[in-house]
Amino acid sequence: MDASTSTPCLHCGEPAEPGSQFCCAGCEAAYAMLNGMGLEAYYRRRVCDPASRPLRPDDLAPLDLAPAVAAGPEAGTSRLDAVVDGLHCAACVWLIETLLARDPAVVSARVNMTTRRLKLVWRGGPELAGRIIDPLRTIGYRLLPFDAE
Repeated sequence: MDASTSTPCLHCGEPAEPGSQFCCAGCEAAYAMLNGMGLEAYYRRRVCDPASRPLRPDDLAPLDLAPAVAAGPEAGTSRLDAVVDGLHCAACVWLIETLLARDPAVVSARVNMTTRRLKLVWRGGPELAGRIIDPLRTIGYRLLPFDAE
């Protein structure tokens, strides 16, 4: 496809398929999900770096993050520190924190734009990590466990 004559995908900004507003079904689903949740402001606020990886959903095979989860700061909580791949701008930070905060199990979710790190705390055990971060994976972010040691 000739990128110079195509329109950009409404979700990731990559060239859309001819006759479509999206480059793939994953981006179309991610766009619909965010709009359905009332989070369409993300698309007005974001600033995409053309040198960065496009925010495209990948294969959503189950992800086992339990080995990377630590005990949380309070009894009955768990903590995950992760690097967020696909983070472009402050709108990404807002979106990630907002999506995670909508999960009733989440106690706190903070993203540092400079370090691209997420600090996530939730009520419950390590087995909940995959379910909690699935909305982020659905819209194209990748999370990689981070251990400062």
